[in-house]
Amino acid sequence: MASDFSLESLLKSHYEEDFADPKLCEEVILQIFRERSLSFLTNALQKMTYAFYLAEQEYRKNIINLLFANTKTMELESLENLCANTVIGNILLLHHLLERYPVVNNDNAIKILSLAAMKYFKDSSVLKLYPFGSRFHLDIDEHIKDLYDNNTLTRILDIIEILYLNGMIYFKRDSIISLLNLYKTSTHALYKLKSEVIDSLLNCKVEIFIAHISKFVKDIKTKLDIQRNYVKIYDEMHRLGIPVYFTIKNIRFNDIVFNDNFYFMLYENKEGLQELICPYEQTEADQVQKIFDIEIEDFVVPKGRYGKLLLEEIHSFAFVKRIKKASDEELKLVRSLRESEIEQKLRSILKDLNITADSPAEEADILTLKLFVNNENDLRNAAFILKGRGYPKVSLNDVSTNLLKATDLPVDITFFVYTGDIQDEPLKYLIKLCDLNRKMYCVMDRMDLARLLIAYDVLGA
Repeated sequence: MASDFSLESLLKSHYEEDFADPKLCEEVILQIFRERSLSFLTNALQKMTYAFYLAEQEYRKNIINLLFANTKTMELESLENLCANTVIGNILLLHHLLERYPVVNNDNAIKILSLAAMKYFKDSSVLKLYPFGSRFHLDIDEHIKDLYDNNTLTRILDIIEILYLNGMIYFKRDSIISLLNLYKTSTHALYKLKSEVIDSLLNCKVEIFIAHISKFVKDIKTKLDIQRNYVKIYDEMHRLGIPVYFTIKNIRFNDIVFNDNFYFMLYENKEGLQELICPYEQTEADQVQKIFDIEIEDFVVPKGRYGKLLLEEIHSFAFVKRIKKASDEELKLVRSLRESEIEQKLRSILKDLNITADSPAEEADILTLKLFVNNENDLRNAAFILKGRGYPKVSLNDVSTNLLKATDLPVDITFFVYTGDIQDEPLKYLIKLCDLNRKMYCVMDRMDLARLLIAYDVLGA
């Protein structure tokens, strides 16, 4: 056991690789604090750094938790001296600050300056080693300028900016407002620019935003130019350190679509035209068909959206784009299909071979399957209403019960698939029910169904 040896001989007799053993780390750390030999801690943490970089998250959590438990009562100044010169020590001090000051406000903002004494704090690769999910909340208002001198405010801002740009501060509106209040205290030219850009974006002053951003991205004169250069502007703002963020997960749906991101939301409306929504603003949900996902640089169908979904927008049916039109002979073949045959072919396309016969206990003519919408990470539940050759003309009486049951199921999308002719009333009723239940719907007539079956080579199967 480590405690059978002096700390000096123990550290000398082990190589950095040996500290990949969590038990050895634990014994050394406990012995240091048990003997109150803190002078050995820096050497010990340096020895553990190699393993700390390469190990799994659980290893890092255990090391920081053990160190934290033994330094919990120490004053911040003492912790600074203890933690300053090692990677693990820097992470430990960061953890102490997160535990002690989870909300950084006017009064305690001075405390985070202890990070400035940390040797590796500005290294983003070190900050990524922080093994816990906690982040700082910011709650700084305009009165902070009355509490500290300009030099101190600049130092606080420098630290908070590093934390923010490395993901150690929650990406939320309060954080942006707090950063804006800090930027406004500075006379530094770059900070003043950031203040003006943030203010214009936060308050949807689009013309002012364009005036500023056109200094860095050429030919930006109108909102249409923002749409055309959407990713380029975002990337340039990141390069300048302006705290924009955008993720599809921050788009909230109810009766409205709320953009909880600090960047424009670019979307396609019902007419297929592109529109912008400013940060923290909203629009009617039925206006939004697709949202541009900046991470994959493409439009996607967001979760929570309801309304019409095109067949071509569904990842599981992506090959349908290859087939523009079916021949008269192919359409005749589709028109002759029974519901059970359509079901079998859909299951084949979706790789679901658990075909079961209809029974009185099942929902008549309603098939439930899973499929991918945007990509293979976006699995959705779908209900299919199938009307085959037994329904040469589909009326509302033929499908009203099916539509009610399908749109009431716990699914994201209701598919209405028919091979005959159809009256207007069933389609109007489908749209009404899907809007009421906030579901997406996709209508497949015999041409759409033929294209799909041809694309996946199952029409004649």
